[in-house]
Amino acid sequence: MLLCSRVVGFTYVTADEVFASSGSASMGVMRRHLHWMILLAAVPVSYVLLMLVVQALSAAGAKATDPTAAVWMALAQLGALAAAVVVPVILLIRAIVQMTRTHRRAQRAKGRFTKRERSMLDRGRLASDAWERARAARTALLHHQVPATISQWDIVPYAGEVFFARTQLTYARYYGRDVMYSQSSTIALGNPAFVVGALAVTALTNSSARSRAAAEAAPQWREWQASAVYVSNRRLAVHAGGRWLSFDYATMTAVYPEVAAATLICQFADAEPLLLSGDDAAWAAVFTVLQTHGLDAVREHPSLLALDREAVLPDLPPVGRRR
Repeated sequence: MLLCSRVVGFTYVTADEVFASSGSASMGVMRRHLHWMILLAAVPVSYVLLMLVVQALSAAGAKATDPTAAVWMALAQLGALAAAVVVPVILLIRAIVQMTRTHRRAQRAKGRFTKRERSMLDRGRLASDAWERARAARTALLHHQVPATISQWDIVPYAGEVFFARTQLTYARYYGRDVMYSQSSTIALGNPAFVVGALAVTALTNSSARSRAAAEAAPQWREWQASAVYVSNRRLAVHAGGRWLSFDYATMTAVYPEVAAATLICQFADAEPLLLSGDDAAWAAVFTVLQTHGLDAVREHPSLLALDREAVLPDLPPVGRRR
């Protein structure tokens, strides 16, 4: 009998825990849905209340003896009638928006993402993986470990040249250029107002053409394109404009490895500055700094110090405002 009572008591305790857990989960679900449920319930309530106000104003207007008061009652009745239409519609729209957001949050919690969300997560993982590759390369170099090399058959190597990686980056060059533009002239005949107007239009047209040409001719980043890039111990080889271009480390006069911005900028004595941007720009920057500034710079360069931090895990922006 004692054994039976213990078993029964154990059963009751377990059931209470299950019910408590279930009740807590139910309360959590209710709290998540409470906002849009209140808004939805407010739709018919607001309509009924506003229509009662319309009826009350109508009755008061019918009893009014003062013409001015009757006019004001009529205007108030019209406003209440408009509100009886607009307010429920606004509440309904807000309820639908909140219901959609709540559903989207619940789907995310279950790991069910939209195509756009999956694309954002995949993009974030690629960026995180590239960051960790750059961190690993820097760590290996600081421990005097020789990086792994790859074979390539696209470009003719220099004597003693080895290649460490082939990646895809965005390529651009910085330079100005000559731009031709034409100016128009006008011969206007007629009254003075017409002549002045025609000359003013011509002047504005010429000024606009001159401004566009000046903006186009000004030094800026040009030739934006996705390019294959080889990183070697001697150069950066970039496939741009249908041909392979070599940017030797020995010809570089300045290097700006903005790894936090996923950008590498290199300047040359006899060529336009080069910009490489993208996830693997940090990786290319590590090797470029090594070959142009030495191993101590890989450790101490202010821009490369950002690689001391681990990659940020990909995340999605919140759906609406949390409640």
